[in-house]
Order: sequence, then structure tokens, then C-alpha cells
Amino acid sequence: MRLRVIFAGLLIGLVLAPQDASARWTRSESVEWWSSISDSVVIAKVTRARFGKPDGTWQPEHVVCQAIEILKGKATLPAVEIDVDLWMSNGRDVHVDKPFGLGDRVLVFIARRTQTGKLEAAHWVNLAHPYSASPRAAYDNNCNYLGTERAILKIVKSYIAAERPGETGRRGIIVMFPDGGDVYHDFVRTADASYKQQLIKELQIEGVPDFREEVIYNLASYPGPETVKLIRPFLNDPSTTEVSAVGPERKTVKVYLVRQAAYLALKILGEDVQPPQPYFEEVKPMLFEVGFDDLNYFPYMKLPAAPK
Repeated sequence: MRLRVIFAGLLIGLVLAPQDASARWTRSESVEWWSSISDSVVIAKVTRARFGKPDGTWQPEHVVCQAIEILKGKATLPAVEIDVDLWMSNGRDVHVDKPFGLGDRVLVFIARRTQTGKLEAAHWVNLAHPYSASPRAAYDNNCNYLGTERAILKIVKSYIAAERPGETGRRGIIVMFPDGGDVYHDFVRTADASYKQQLIKELQIEGVPDFREEVIYNLASYPGPETVKLIRPFLNDPSTTEVSAVGPERKTVKVYLVRQAAYLALKILGEDVQPPQPYFEEVKPMLFEVGFDDLNYFPYMKLPAAPK
């Protein structure tokens, strides 16, 4: 399903997969993570819905909702308009994505876009007919599918009740989605204190440089002296990876990707650190290219972009 969201008359493009990715790639997020970065979370009810002209295998539906309950925050906008492209099986008039109907309830996550400062409907979940296919499906932090309104709201309300003031807009954790099949599918969850202990254990796993790069990136979501102390030794990591077509001469070179990951993570944490040598600026571990520090992928983060 493709979608666009209009909130109070503003057209907002929601990127469900990176536009510049050459491989098949999708990304899902937990409802706790969406709750954590949102300024407001509301339940809305559909007051109007109409179909547009089908385009191939896609059926447009324009939906107007009215906010009926605020779960988090004070600043919100009452009129929510959603433009949805519903997928029709084999081009026939059989909706794979169930259309909205009058009275259907929608969970809307409202966040302030970093570059404009405007409140937007950043994400929504169909409570009346929860989607079973990712990335529009609802999951909790442990990637458990939430298939009912009751299950979704229980998780969201519980998270909001336990949230501490000032936590909105924090980084999270990016991990691989279980059983992603032949699609590169990653998953975003909150950076809970308990999860840091798991990352510390994973940091000790040897022989898998790519995995260590991801762990180091995620540790940057836990600022503080302990994290700096954990990451700094990897500036001397001995593992190398051969990377082709580097630089103007398009050479194949050996790159210390773990060292580069450590350097970039320490920069995110505000440390004064020199790049390891040799250092190839154009070669970055993947999550440093498409993670929280790039506002193209995470437009509601309230942290500065990563250094170039």
C-alpha cells in the first residue's frame, strides 16, 4: 500500500522505503517508537471517505477524520485527512488493503518536522482493520504483530504512561526484521535502558564486522561516558572489508569499516576524535547512511544530523 497524508491541508510524503535504494528494502517501526517521537498521539474517527479513479493496481481513497481522544500531548489539530492508495489484487476490483469506512477509528501520531517546525500527521494505524502486512502493520518493540485495536492501544497507552518528560524525539534502535525473506527489511524500536545491555553483549561477538558496525551505530543512542568508553577501542579494530569502485580512480581498497563506524559514532556523541587512517569518507557503514541522523529518512528527529 502506498500512502500520502494530508494534515490540516498540508501534503506530506511518507517514505516507507528509501527512494534511492537499489535493492528491495522496507522498514517498519514499533508503535512504542512512534509514540516516543510524537508530540501528540490521538484517536480519530473517519467522518468521510470516497474513492478516486483507479490507477492500474492502485485504488485511491480520500479519508477525513476527526480527533476524538488525545492519548499524549496537548498540541493537536482536529481535522485529519488521509489519502491512501489501496492495492487491488491482479488489477481487479478486489482490495488487498481494506478500505476505510465511516466511523472507523484511526490512531494518529503527530510530530513536529525538524526542518520546518510544523506539526504533521507523521504516521497512522488503522484500528478498525489493522493491516497484516508490513510495513503498515502494527508491531510492539519486540516485533510482535498487533492485530487488534485492543492490543495496539494497550501497548501505546502503557508506553505513554511510563514515558518520562523530555524524551520525545530521541533516537531509537535499528535491527533486522525477523524472517524478512528476500527483502532487506529493518525494524525501528525504542532505545530502552535494558536493550543497551544486549548491545554490549553483541559488541563482543567477533568475526562479523558488519554486525559490529550496526551495534556501534545503535550504541550511539545511549550518550554518556560509558558508551564512549565502550566504542573508543574499536578505533583500532583490525578487521577489513574489500570495497570496490572507491575514489576517482574507482579502485578496490581495503577499508576498516568497524574503525570508521567507531569514529562516526563518537562524532555523533560529540567527542573530539580524529578519523582513523586510512579513512574513506565516501564509504560509510549502512546505518550511518540511512539512520536517525539523516532527516531524509527520519524527518522528526530532534537531534543534529551526523557530521559529514
